[in-house]
Amino acid sequence: MPTISIFQKDFCRLVGRTASMSDIEQWMPYVKGEVKDVSQDTGEVRVELQDTNRPDLWCVEGIARQIRSVLNKGMPPYAFFSDKKGAKRR
Repeated sequence: MPTISIFQKDFCRLVGRTASMSDIEQWMPYVKGEVKDVSQDTGEVRVELQDTNRPDLWCVEGIARQIRSVLNKGMPPYAFFSDKKGAKRR
């Protein structure tokens, strides 16, 4: 299974909130991941992903986007997909 390294500081910036290591460990099941190793000196976290069908999660940006969507109850609206009145286009 893919194992990637992420940095806690970078991850927190991308998620948009501060997170302790216990928070990060609790959030990893949302991406079918598991924290394997933590370097306290550098803040590096090694994450093993259990699902190879989601290559978008093979980077810190993808993991943060998925966790952010779960914590914020959905993805933010994008102006590209809506008209000026806020109604969605097809």
